[in-house]
Amino acid sequence: MYAYLHLLTVITLPIIIICACGFLLQQRRSVDTKLLADISLYILAPALILAALSNSRLRG
Repeated sequence: MYAYLHLLTVITLPIIIICACGFLLQQRRSVDTKLLADISLYILAPALILAALSNSRLRG
């Protein structure tokens, strides 16, 4: 049961929070989805790759 709650708080809860923030932002004003897609493609994806590489343990 502890493992399920841990997965819920670590994985599912942040996704729900981000989705709720996006929903509330869309309700308040119009959001340019092309701009968000470009930001995620050109900035966030390489940052995620660099973070994954820096945290991995690779042997030479």
